[in-house]
Amino acid sequence: DVLACDEIQDLTDIQIGLLFDIVRNPQDVFLAGDMKQIINPSGFRWEEVKRQFYERGLNVPEPRFLTLNFRSSGSIVELSNLLLSLKEKYLGVKADEIAEDWRYKGRPVAVAKGIKEQDMVEILRVAGARRTVLVRTVEEKKRLQRLLETELVFTISEAKGLEFDTVVLWKFCDDQLVRDVWKIVLDLSKKSIHEAKIRHEINLLYVGITRSQNDLIIFDGENPSLIWEDSKFRSQVYITDDRGFLEGIWNVLSTPEEWLEQGDYFFEKEFYRAAMDCYKNGGNMDLFTRASAFSLEKEGEYFRAAIDFEKIGEIERAAQNFERACEYRRALVLWEGL
Repeated sequence: DVLACDEIQDLTDIQIGLLFDIVRNPQDVFLAGDMKQIINPSGFRWEEVKRQFYERGLNVPEPRFLTLNFRSSGSIVELSNLLLSLKEKYLGVKADEIAEDWRYKGRPVAVAKGIKEQDMVEILRVAGARRTVLVRTVEEKKRLQRLLETELVFTISEAKGLEFDTVVLWKFCDDQLVRDVWKIVLDLSKKSIHEAKIRHEINLLYVGITRSQNDLIIFDGENPSLIWEDSKFRSQVYITDDRGFLEGIWNVLSTPEEWLEQGDYFFEKEFYRAAMDCYKNGGNMDLFTRASAFSLEKEGEYFRAAIDFEKIGEIERAAQNFERACEYRRALVLWEGL
């Protein structure tokens, strides 16, 4: 009857058309999206959404643009607005990419300097709920998860749609090809480059910094990257070698209830391994086992998933997974018991 879809900017025209086809009345569609968060180009334009109404002979509504940010602190909003101004300079102004206002300033964005990776890892090992580390690549994510002994590390692409109190943006500009693009963006190089690469880099950084609601720490290694040393950004961030200051932002104790709430958040988003970490920290092993079961099922480990589902009393789902694992006798026993 009514259809609501968030992150609409990531859908193709065909997918958007399907949304209009499955709702009884296309006038009862609510779509939300942010053009500034397009990482992998889908071809999305609000004009194409309008076309869906026009082709059905309906009144074509105008998009409503929100300009007051209630989610993130002013320090983060101002940094995101700076990225928007850079994009406008190189790619032109877009009517649907608008700078935002903010309600509260908050602490400045902290950029670590003079801190070795090993020391930063030690700081990050002690973490509370609603905190995460964001990286560019899957390889770096896996490496950092091993170092920190936690699942609470995500790629920036994975983190789209998620939000946290505090975020550490880890080695965003660590690759030479990435640095070459930013040299052009920051007027440090006159090389020619395709617009798509500039758009991708700016949008990726925008998504990374706006996952934080309150505090953002940027770590590029012992020295800040060329981005944060540039005069355009330097006035927007606080470059510091004060380990105590960074620990004060990151190392906040969380109650078991806060960990369980964070676990529910990840579970609903289907980040089951992250949910397991949170449930374990919150001391609820039943929820841990449930998240483990869903994680194993998602990964195709059907036999182990069935064992976990059986432990927590979800017999029907356990039987289904025993069938998928070709354990038909065990599945039959469970079906007969229902």
